[in-house]
Amino acid sequence: MSFNFNNITNIQFFIKKCIGEEEKCYQINIKDLNDILKEVLDTTLRDFQNSNIEEYSPTEKYNATDRLKISLDNEYSKNIKDIYDLRNITVATEEISKDINLIEYYFVQYFDDSENMLLGIKKATYFKSLTTRNILEFWDNSLKPASNQLFKLDNTFDILVYNNEIKIKNYLTFEYISQLTNIVKEKSIENINKISTQVSFLKFSEESKTYIQSHIMATKLIASICNSTDLDNLNINNIRIACRNLQIDIGNSRNEVQLNSSNTMDFLKLLDRRLYSVNLTGEEELYEARSKSKK
Repeated sequence: MSFNFNNITNIQFFIKKCIGEEEKCYQINIKDLNDILKEVLDTTLRDFQNSNIEEYSPTEKYNATDRLKISLDNEYSKNIKDIYDLRNITVATEEISKDINLIEYYFVQYFDDSENMLLGIKKATYFKSLTTRNILEFWDNSLKPASNQLFKLDNTFDILVYNNEIKIKNYLTFEYISQLTNIVKEKSIENINKISTQVSFLKFSEESKTYIQSHIMATKLIASICNSTDLDNLNINNIRIACRNLQIDIGNSRNEVQLNSSNTMDFLKLLDRRLYSVNLTGEEELYEARSKSKK
């Protein structure tokens, strides 16, 4: 059932702290903040309504103004889904303000009249950097330095989760919380094997596999290629022509594409539609695309 934005009946506020290797989430009692938190949600929603929302891909290079989405069931969404599924979190009894610099992010659960839940997440980058050095407050018709235990509530969330979808306002926060680098690295060999099975003429040497695992961009490209829908349509003759135009050495075999540490990155960029050539002056010019979006 879709979230009912017009009838939010309950709001709960949480923080996540990282103390060494230990992670803890706490529910924070909030007083008179419901209207403010609804305004934060409304501001974030308006931001998405005025934007073109693209499907998130681990290989794309995004700007701060890009608005993205991804299914909550996607393999990259597991950590976000874990946060979304959190219930019965411990109410803070310790003095949270002692370790405010250890807060990684805060998140807010909004419930509608049917108990559907919307989640908003904000990374701690901004409010951790807040200082009170030049912040003053009025006290008995005079000014004094503000308390050093201030907590800045931002105007928008980095991430919204509702209706089984993640809306991403800040892709760096999504990649940080989802631990994208670890996911694509851990799955790189599995993805290589899937591609090799589906495209029998691609021969990944042990050298190329080691290279891929040691380069995060290569692991992202492998993940993107593995999820593509046109692997069955790849033609070795067309690939050889494209490699020749792009100056990618893939060996002399007519029946195989041989990959090693020197050609793997460029070849993966080719398969992921990242490399292209232009000849306007009689001389071939090679370029790398920022995005692989089709015209």
